Amino acid sequence: MGSPHCTGIVGSALDKLKGIESKELLVTEKATIKYNPSILTAQKIKTQIKNAGYEPIEEEATDLEKEAREKEIKKWSGL
Repeated sequence: MGSPHCTGIVGSALDKLKGIESKELLVTEKATIKYNPSILTAQKIKTQIKNAGYEPIEEEATDLEKEAREKEIKKWSGL
């Protein structure tokens, strides 16, 4: 998705799926897609992107709260 045209193609493909709550598609080849997991799976989203002619690369969402909790636990468990 290196151009507005490409993001438009992927965006149109995702619009056909029920369960997409929001999407942010960037020409920097990054996308943030929020979806309802009771309606749609990540695999279906990836398949739809592949069918549009693009290769999806999934990155885990960063849970900043979880990281802060784990850091705090490690800090206190050393006492």
